[in-house]
Amino acid sequence: IKGMYTLEVNNGGTVVKEKQLGSWKSEDMKRYQKDYESKIAPLLKGKKWAKCCDLRDYKMSAIVEDMANHVKWATEAGLASGAIIISTIIVKMQMKRGDAGLTSPESFATEKEALDYLSKQGFKF
Repeated sequence: IKGMYTLEVNNGGTVVKEKQLGSWKSEDMKRYQKDYESKIAPLLKGKKWAKCCDLRDYKMSAIVEDMANHVKWATEAGLASGAIIISTIIVKMQMKRGDAGLTSPESFATEKEALDYLSKQGFKF
């Protein structure tokens, strides 16, 4: 959406795979949240689910409060596990600050590692 992110849900509605790009502003995060609420949540249908976030092309952004609000919403909507794919420690630190203390996503260097981790927890993409 506007070249900032892609969202994909597996057929079972238990894993959301996303890729985030560039530097985000609060309005980007609000659009992302709206897409989650209107397009992704109906596919999850009240199940426990996991996220696999590819952040290798994401740039540090001033959206920690917006991220915390999204994580709070997501956990209330059944988010049970997460894996992030990162290439810099700075992005990892921002994700840790933005998790609102509700989740502790594991970090990986590749998508395969991240999806394998989620698969071992019962979330297959």
